[in-house]
Amino acid sequence: MTDRPWWVYGLIGGGLALVVVIVVALIVEPWDDDDDVQIEEATETATATESPTSEPTEEPTEEPTEEPTGEPTEEPTEGAGEPEPELTLPLQALNESGVSGDVDFFDNGDGTSEVVIEIADSEFPGPHPAHIHVDAGTCLEAGDIIVDLNLVTDGLSESIVPFGVSDLQGSENGPFVIIVHESVENIGNYIACAEIPPA
Repeated sequence: MTDRPWWVYGLIGGGLALVVVIVVALIVEPWDDDDDVQIEEATETATATESPTSEPTEEPTEEPTEEPTGEPTEEPTEGAGEPEPELTLPLQALNESGVSGDVDFFDNGDGTSEVVIEIADSEFPGPHPAHIHVDAGTCLEAGDIIVDLNLVTDGLSESIVPFGVSDLQGSENGPFVIIVHESVENIGNYIACAEIPPA
């Protein structure tokens, strides 16, 4: 065997190493530019999908407001709540007094009644005494007084009597009549009357 210088063995070893590297490179799939493109596309896709999430803002809901129509829903009833009289009688003028008016009877439901006298067109100045009399047949022939009523002042008298309306229309002690007098001084002059009819 011929002795060779040391560097010859170095060249031979280096050549063998280069051959091994080439063979390994041929066996392993070569890296190309497509791999770089695929990695870049995957990165962009991941970035696009990982967008920051923002909290949804809840918009305030406006409640619908009912616009006023400006018109009342129900017309007020004139005279609502006023009681209706149980009985209404027209006044009859006496002795050419020229008096006109009405007598209203309101039953209180407790054995009493309110008697309201309203007169107009009197030829005589008031106040006028008024009473409930026993009816003797005609207004001009009235019997005894059974109830004093309040004076008719300025055309009005309001009195509470101890009889229900049905009692005043009953036949046990009646019939009755209401008499309006000219004045306290001239009590014997009847200026109006209203006969209470039996029920």
